[in-house]
Amino acid sequence: MSEQTQATAITYTQAILTSAWGTPVKLAPADELDNDERSATRRFQVIDGPADAPGTVIAKQVFTTDDKPFTPLNSDSFAAQRFFNEWSGLSFLKECFDDEPPAPQLYGADQTKGILVLEDLGQGNTLVEVVQGNDSKRTKAGLVELMTTLGRIHASTIGKQEQYQTIRQSISAPPIRSYFSSAAEGDLHPTQFAKLFQTMLDKLGISAIAGVNEAIEYQHSTSTRKDSPT
Repeated sequence: MSEQTQATAITYTQAILTSAWGTPVKLAPADELDNDERSATRRFQVIDGPADAPGTVIAKQVFTTDDKPFTPLNSDSFAAQRFFNEWSGLSFLKECFDDEPPAPQLYGADQTKGILVLEDLGQGNTLVEVVQGNDSKRTKAGLVELMTTLGRIHASTIGKQEQYQTIRQSISAPPIRSYFSSAAEGDLHPTQFAKLFQTMLDKLGISAIAGVNEAIEYQHSTSTRKDSPT
């Protein structure tokens, strides 16, 4: 990361935190954590700010180039759609969970620059690293923890779709549509998911617990009714 890029990232992140925390914030130069074609992720040390400020924060910025700028007002921009999806998702989870949230806390965001400033969860292995490792007990524990967390999310967010949509539409001006992968929509449609789920269980030699197929069929019938024109 060039000195100019680093200085610019610090300036914007400091401004976001100053606005969010209500007091001037000063940050130390960043550690580059991860860069790909979608975003750049950096860790900053908080060297001045409110008394209860964390020691470090994470800044995640949409990756841009001169030929590929961030265009938040472009409803066809996948980068903008993903950015607003992540922003609204984190905000929504923060509202739904009072204690032990299943995601990093969102401190603030800059709509025009495509930056999210998040709680730093510290060092650790990703789920991908755990699953692809050679420790079967650790892999099992990681998957159980993942499924437990997903269960908590479903239990705490069920019936709150309108609450999420309100957040999603309020953070982008003008509101732009949510982006979902068409490939994922096909695989995750209830009828297709039921087939994939059963195939996986058959390969593993596992019998589904009572009521699973009925629950999937009920979900399909419910989503079909909601999607049908009135």
